[in-house]
Amino acid sequence: MSQESATNTMNPYPHVDNLAQNISIVPLANAVFSVTQISTILKKHVESQFSNIKVKAEISGLKIHSSGHAYFTLKDKDAAIDGVVWRGTKLDTSLKEGTEVIATGRITTYPARSKYQMIVTQAELSGQGDLMKKLLENKAKFQEEGLFNNNRPLPKFPKTIGIVTSATGAVIQDILHRLRQRYPCHVLVWPVLVQGNGTAKQVADAINGFNTLDDKPDILVVARGGGSFEDLFAFNEEPIVRAVYESGIPVVSAIGHETDTTLIDYAADLRAPTPTAAAELITPDLADVRSTLIHLAKRLINSYQNIFQNYSMRYKLAAQNLIDPIKYTQEKSQRLDDWVERLERLQISTILNFDQKLTNLTSMLKPPKHQLAQHQDKIKSLSDRLQSSLAYNIERNTVAFQNVAARLNQSSYQKTLDKGFCLITSETKKPIYKVADIKNQPVHIRVQDGIVKTTLTDVLRKAT
Repeated sequence: MSQESATNTMNPYPHVDNLAQNISIVPLANAVFSVTQISTILKKHVESQFSNIKVKAEISGLKIHSSGHAYFTLKDKDAAIDGVVWRGTKLDTSLKEGTEVIATGRITTYPARSKYQMIVTQAELSGQGDLMKKLLENKAKFQEEGLFNNNRPLPKFPKTIGIVTSATGAVIQDILHRLRQRYPCHVLVWPVLVQGNGTAKQVADAINGFNTLDDKPDILVVARGGGSFEDLFAFNEEPIVRAVYESGIPVVSAIGHETDTTLIDYAADLRAPTPTAAAELITPDLADVRSTLIHLAKRLINSYQNIFQNYSMRYKLAAQNLIDPIKYTQEKSQRLDDWVERLERLQISTILNFDQKLTNLTSMLKPPKHQLAQHQDKIKSLSDRLQSSLAYNIERNTVAFQNVAARLNQSSYQKTLDKGFCLITSETKKPIYKVADIKNQPVHIRVQDGIVKTTLTDVLRKAT
């Protein structure tokens, strides 16, 4: 392999080393340039050398301007470069804070600020395609099974808090420090791996282990600091998600920073943006509780004082309105004597009144014999009038009855038969009015002195 080939193998952009030589075509030693000229030369040569490159980096500080352009920083652990996506540029993947991408575009300078930046025309996920696919499949599967339905209320004053996290690192110290500041309580730590192989099993075993304790914690916190998509992927695995969903103890997810999202966040009863925030969300601030209690105690004391003063005033007013019982009794006794005297006078007056009425009624009474004789005369007079009226009515009604009977007798069909007429009826004694009803059937012919039964077959002449 030639030396030139070896150099190209080590450096994928060998033309960068020659950039100074390309610029040297300008007589730098003797010429005097303006700032604009220098910026134009740099812009021309940078854009010509980096017109189509790929950069693997993490997106940070993403901001979508009102104009529609996207501004962000492409960074790795040692360096950073500004990136821009112009409005209307179609990318294979959407830009998200903290995702690692392979960006395709060109490097240019921004003379107004003496900066260089990358104009991104295409972007794809870096090494996360399979993991992202698995994440989406797991999310759809768990959602269909209903593993994201936990929403249990957390106890306001937990006595014991269980924490599943790494025993070393800043996360556990931050949580403990925040708890000591806000709400000192009993904390049980179950140390586990939070990254790499075995993380999913250890975290799931820790959650299940807490649930098997006799003295269970009131709340479980699964915590981990920030990291890349790959670092946090263990918290998208099925064992952890199922353990969180099946936990009999409410679970709080505190994985990564506020922008990081894992499937455990959906399965937990509460998601905290950071581990420190989890400590704040699950506990009250004792200072606020004390302040509230003091405020309530003062209100209670004031309330009791107001009630006491109110009843004391009512007692004094009632005491002022009280009457001396001896005076009150004497007064009522005197009034009773007055009523007794009035009652006695009323009694005498009533008796006298009734005696006078009795005397008057007695004087109006007549001897019974005299009254009996009067009533007997009246009865005899009424009896005579009744007999006379009865005889008159009988005579008048008899004459009227005889007149009606005579008229009825003159209208009877027997009288009609005596005149030479006859009555023809069917066997059912129904009168026959037409010739058609007589032919070929038995009939009864009633005359003056009897009934003849016969059958007529011939009709000599029909009536016209």
